[in-house]
Amino acid sequence: MSWIPAFLLGGVDVDEEQKRQQELDAQLAALNRSRLDAGIWDQNTYDQANAHLEASRIDDVSGEVDNAFQVGWNEGVDNIRGTAGAIIGTPFRLIPPIGWAILVVALLVYMGGWARLKNMLK
Repeated sequence: MSWIPAFLLGGVDVDEEQKRQQELDAQLAALNRSRLDAGIWDQNTYDQANAHLEASRIDDVSGEVDNAFQVGWNEGVDNIRGTAGAIIGTPFRLIPPIGWAILVVALLVYMGGWARLKNMLK
């Protein structure tokens, strides 16, 4: 059973879906066998149909739901992280490096650091 509540999954019960999927796979396998037995399909077509059936089988619906949730969660976090980084980084990209150097020197002068630096150099 998935840890995600059913109301977040649109009211779908994953355990019930697992049973339903297994029943449908069994029905499809029986239908494929009947087509082979009736001569509608040759052995090659039957083998391909069974290979497709096996490839599409989901043995753990709950695990698939959990994995899909995790992938979606990670994509959402990456989107937020990328947007927040762009918002925070934009002002730093708008001002060229020489502008930052001028701002640092202006702040040094404004805070009285220039006079202090002059006294230290004497």
